[in-house]
Amino acid sequence: MSMCTCWDPPINHARCRRSLYHHLLRCSEYFPPVLSTQRRHRNGAWLIAPLNSFQPCWTCCFHCSLQVERYVGEIKGGLRPAMKLTVIGVVHSNPKSFSVTLLCDPVDAHKDVGLLFTVNFSDKSITRNARIAGKWGREEKTIPYFPFTAGDTFKMELLCEHQQIRVLLDGRQLCDFTHRIQPLNLVKALQITGDISLTKVA
Repeated sequence: MSMCTCWDPPINHARCRRSLYHHLLRCSEYFPPVLSTQRRHRNGAWLIAPLNSFQPCWTCCFHCSLQVERYVGEIKGGLRPAMKLTVIGVVHSNPKSFSVTLLCDPVDAHKDVGLLFTVNFSDKSITRNARIAGKWGREEKTIPYFPFTAGDTFKMELLCEHQQIRVLLDGRQLCDFTHRIQPLNLVKALQITGDISLTKVA
């Protein structure tokens, strides 16, 4: 889903932020059921927009004043082989951690999790795990290198194959994770949380 077709941003960036916020409150295109991206403005208000709506042409208006707190986007039809999920963002200047999660149910936090991919900056670790029937499995930590740096832009790609998910970072193989949830289409949503600002999710 692309950006709302009835939105015509002003030239002035400060005015752009204020008027877009009020526009989003009125525009039904920006309120899909449950699944949304949330960005918090400095005054505490929330801006809400659907999956794939954050494009470089208008991220520049918000990057200086908004931070991604929590992102949840629908995987239409569920996860399947040959699917690629792309996350492009910027690591915060003083990060602690962030997570990319493949959810079976974005509403019920107790449901199964196909993949929890957590980046921890304090010990430069990347852990992967899954939850089935309420129980977390064996945690995987092996990585050839730690690729994230405070303040840097990154491009993460999750490539779904028949037996596993391969994770690429800036085009380089980082790790893989064997599927534990079957069938794959039970995985319905992508969630991103933590100390990053998103530029694009596709």
